[in-house]
Amino acid sequence: MASTEQRYGYLDGLRGIGALQVFALHASIALFAATGPYGLNLMLVDGQLAVFLFFCISGFVLTGVYENRQSQLWRLCAARATRLFVPTLFACLFAALLRFAFNVKGVQGSPVEFAGQVLDFTMRTITIGHTDSSLLRHVPGVDDFLHRQSSNINSALWTIHVEFVGSLLILALSRLPRGWYRAVAIAICAALAFRSLLFPFLAGSILYYWQPTVRSGLVTLGLFIAAIIISIAASNSSYFGWALTITSFDWIIPAQSAYSVQKSFAATLLFLAVVASRPLQESLSTRGMAVLGRYSFPIYLTHVPILATIGRPLRTSWLLSALPPLAASIGALLACIAATILASIVFLRIDQMAIRWGRSILKPAPPSPGRSIVESLGTKQET
Repeated sequence: MASTEQRYGYLDGLRGIGALQVFALHASIALFAATGPYGLNLMLVDGQLAVFLFFCISGFVLTGVYENRQSQLWRLCAARATRLFVPTLFACLFAALLRFAFNVKGVQGSPVEFAGQVLDFTMRTITIGHTDSSLLRHVPGVDDFLHRQSSNINSALWTIHVEFVGSLLILALSRLPRGWYRAVAIAICAALAFRSLLFPFLAGSILYYWQPTVRSGLVTLGLFIAAIIISIAASNSSYFGWALTITSFDWIIPAQSAYSVQKSFAATLLFLAVVASRPLQESLSTRGMAVLGRYSFPIYLTHVPILATIGRPLRTSWLLSALPPLAASIGALLACIAATILASIVFLRIDQMAIRWGRSILKPAPPSPGRSIVESLGTKQET
């Protein structure tokens, strides 16, 4: 039987493409002052769709991981927290150092005050999230913290809180009895969370259990076209009636807006097209795509502070000021790409370290000499 990595290696390529889209979106805004309305060109820089696609991938992959893990619940939670939060802590520190070194806008007060701002942002990121995206909004006592003004050290990190809460939801569902009971529970959760940021996780989980096969290229193309239309409409603040109706239901888990409903639905259609199409999976499983996928998270963590502290100032610096505006923007972009590559190489090691630490948490302590052979064998079988 093929390993999980072999069977789903195409997801690395999908992650890599998504990371490039997120980078392209932020670069187009920071260096080229790109604004809407958006057309088909949006698909090249549709970083918002890529983020929702990341959530679908997480739901899909984590369902498979938790299905085959018999570790204790606290170990799984701690391993996931380590996997996400260790790179996040380093990403916050990296962004803060760049901002302080280049004295960019947003660095206020003394070094001690700035350190407090960094700590505040970091704790928000790994606990309650941020104002517009927190899944803990309306929880008593949380709103006060969310609406308290705080420096935005790295705007891309808003997804970390969502990733962690989504992974806990998938973990909880994986612990339900297998069969129709779990299927009904997932369906109910998907209905309740349809307009929230948790829906893509549940959609990914459903597709892990279903995994349809589409042999018709026209069906795959149709899914792509539908996803593109829905995503472009959302980016242009055009919402379909069904999306507006869904956001009007008060009994459903609170959502961000009709925007998130359409984007998550578009991401689900796109992910369905990839999961169901063997040709697409083969094209996403090349060695180059695997390498790109390996660097996707480091790219995601580091590119925003680089664009803010290196790209923008460089574009208007004396070094490039003599060039036409477009040429200056391209020059700044090339510098940011080079800096992001270098930073990603370093952060890949941090990411791998976090993965190793997470896996070590899943492994129980070795048996003590006083334990019986039967107990030791039982522990090995459980792992």
